Amino acid sequence: MTIQTRRPTGRPSWPITVLAGREGAGKTWAALSASASPRIGRTLAVTIDEDMPDEYGAIPGANFDIVLHDGTAKGIISTLDEMEKEPDVDGLPTLWVIDSGGRFWDLLSTNAQTKANSKKQNASRSDDAPISVELWNEAAKTWKQFYDRLRRHNGPVILTSRLEQVVVMNGKTPTTEREWKIQGYKTLPYDAQVIVEMPERGEYLIRKVKSTRFQLDRKTPKPDFTMDWLWGVLGLADGADARQYGATTADPEDTSGRDWLTELEAAEGNPDAISALGIAARAAGANKDILAALRQAFQDAKETAA
Repeated sequence: MTIQTRRPTGRPSWPITVLAGREGAGKTWAALSASASPRIGRTLAVTIDEDMPDEYGAIPGANFDIVLHDGTAKGIISTLDEMEKEPDVDGLPTLWVIDSGGRFWDLLSTNAQTKANSKKQNASRSDDAPISVELWNEAAKTWKQFYDRLRRHNGPVILTSRLEQVVVMNGKTPTTEREWKIQGYKTLPYDAQVIVEMPERGEYLIRKVKSTRFQLDRKTPKPDFTMDWLWGVLGLADGADARQYGATTADPEDTSGRDWLTELEAAEGNPDAISALGIAARAAGANKDILAALRQAFQDAKETAA
């Protein structure tokens, strides 16, 4: 079988950014303030075991929708699947704010403990049962499903998490040293493209950036940090042309050979069919006029269905 290749575009990609801070450091404020960026068409905020962010709607310029879900791990992942079907606005990408990633891992850990306790041989004992390797692997698999949805999103993602001070271990022996740790699954610091630490309110330390345009040799303080500034230095001046890390990266010139408008007509106003068509067209590199027509048709179909 002949392999398929393409040339690199040289364009930057929307990163998954982790805003990790201590309690009260302003993580949610910083994340939702990004909704005011002119690079963003729409912002969808998913709250996981945190206070609902209604009051943050008073942030100057903030413009976001709160996405509701049932609070279960399965329900949250299903909600992300539905969010992926939502069309972009004005040709600009949709920002996802997930508050918080650490709480999602807490949810998975709690589920694992509940399952372990249900299997206790001595049900009268009040202490927690040990969590088996199989249950931890199940939790890790669910985390991967969650994070894969963030990777798939063709736009920016901000994932908040708490920054906790923990004891440094020497093997299984605790030492007198302490370090700051991002709450969440253990691979999160490696998977994220950008990490910004917030040890105190108004204090920002840029810890990690995967970029050819913005290089770090150490943690870099940025007192006036904003997500809009970061996206700018990463070269994301035109949000409509950027793609997400891990999202479909088909050649920007549409070589699919598909007649998108004919397929749109065949969809007969079905919102789900038009949404799937829009995702396929965007992945194939369809031009902006085609994508705009699909977005408008989707909105019209939703209004008619309502």
